[in-house]
Amino acid sequence: MKKIAVASLSLAVLTLLTVGCSTTNKDTPTSSNPSVSAQSSTKPSDSGTGRPAEFKKIKMVALGDESPRMKDFMTDVNKKLKDELNTELTVQYMPWSAYGSGQQIELMLAAGQDFDFTFTDPTWLNQLVQKKEAYDLTELADKYMPDLKKNLTPQHFEEFTINNKLYGIPMGYAPLSANAYSISIRQDLLEEVNMSEIKSMDDLYTFATLVKAKHPDMYATPNTVSFVQPYLRGLSDKNYTWDQGLKYFLTDENASEGKLVSFIDSPEFKTQSDFFNKLYTNGLLAKDILTNKAAAQDLFASGKYMWMQGRSGGNNIVEVLPNLQKNVPNAKLKDFLFAPDKPKIKNAYSSTAVMVPAYSKNAERVAMVLNLMQKNLDNFDFFAYGIKDKDYKLVNDKVERINKDELFYQWALFNVNFPRYETTVPDSFITINKTWDNGAIPSKAFGFTPNMEPVKVERAKLDSVYDERIKPILVGVISYDKGIEVAKKEMAAAGWDKYYSELQKQFSAYRAGKK
Repeated sequence: MKKIAVASLSLAVLTLLTVGCSTTNKDTPTSSNPSVSAQSSTKPSDSGTGRPAEFKKIKMVALGDESPRMKDFMTDVNKKLKDELNTELTVQYMPWSAYGSGQQIELMLAAGQDFDFTFTDPTWLNQLVQKKEAYDLTELADKYMPDLKKNLTPQHFEEFTINNKLYGIPMGYAPLSANAYSISIRQDLLEEVNMSEIKSMDDLYTFATLVKAKHPDMYATPNTVSFVQPYLRGLSDKNYTWDQGLKYFLTDENASEGKLVSFIDSPEFKTQSDFFNKLYTNGLLAKDILTNKAAAQDLFASGKYMWMQGRSGGNNIVEVLPNLQKNVPNAKLKDFLFAPDKPKIKNAYSSTAVMVPAYSKNAERVAMVLNLMQKNLDNFDFFAYGIKDKDYKLVNDKVERINKDELFYQWALFNVNFPRYETTVPDSFITINKTWDNGAIPSKAFGFTPNMEPVKVERAKLDSVYDERIKPILVGVISYDKGIEVAKKEMAAAGWDKYYSELQKQFSAYRAGKK
């Protein structure tokens, strides 16, 4: 997802040929859990995708802030939903910090609080399934989401399938190979300092120092989900990938069946730490880079940063540039992918997905609503941009916004099967975006969602060490030489050897099952 590890939102996520937990995962029981029992007692009473006879109200938990126009727009939304699906939708907004494992939305799920759907990602969804907190949507996908299935691919659904059951509804279809491995540079600043290209990490550092000299209040990059992917291709000659769910490992994509490599023990970890430490000690990173919890996109849109983690095919030009230009009207973005000759690895098919609480009585209606959103281009335009000639107008088949407020997330709904670009998006970007996935290679780790039950205690301890010891080294707040010895000792005490052995065993079994 966009602002998550969301995306998260990853945005953020991930690319899978077949999905599900590793071969060691256990099927989720359906009889001993009260919320799952509630699920089985609420079979859909309506058939097909026509207008149901029964009126229902459903509630969505969204992330971010409700825009002024969105409040009014919900009247139009609910008129459409009432006319077509006999449904009324309420949206409850929560801060982005409420998303993810152990955060507020998960606490709401555990408490059985009243809502019917919210965003998720493969890693978090797997954890929710293990806790029996996610609804089994397998039958509903076939029955109530024919348009969504037609306008996505089978892999989109496989990405959120665990033990052959669908627990997440994918949304949108954007090109996602090498997702988050590019860097979105402020092109206007690049031109201002008489540079045209960023080909190496040295170029990136030179760019930062030149801009800082002209704009002392600016910083290199804001807080982001990983700090890893954008730089990995520039730090190593190996064909490694990394994702948030397997954050302790790099996947060696050149190994015949793939191989998990300890990230903290790798030369790439030290090289990245040294690069960021140089930025930090020279005042090119904000002092609160670790503690500022605002979403990276929001920080970048303030106009105070030089670059941010990119999205595949230059999607930040679509997703981030409009908000940046509200604060810096002449701002331009340009994406750079280090080592462009390396293959682009596909780690995800969906930028985000939706989950339904196991106790929801309205899962079939949620499926209908999400299907409606992805039914065709007219519906995409409505939910993403609003009312034609009131919120937007079409100019040469592009959207020119009249209303600048965010409605439903355009980045989540975007679909290459009915692409719609804004007038601010250059034709050169559109060409790149449409062909970005050509020749992409699926990751060896695509579909591997490890079962953490055998090492859940060790993972919890390791995550604590990661936040306290490892991440400050990774982002340069503490130098590698000063911090790594203590970090590794604490990792060992947290059970690293057991965790490493278990994950390698599961990954080998998963890859063996792919033959």
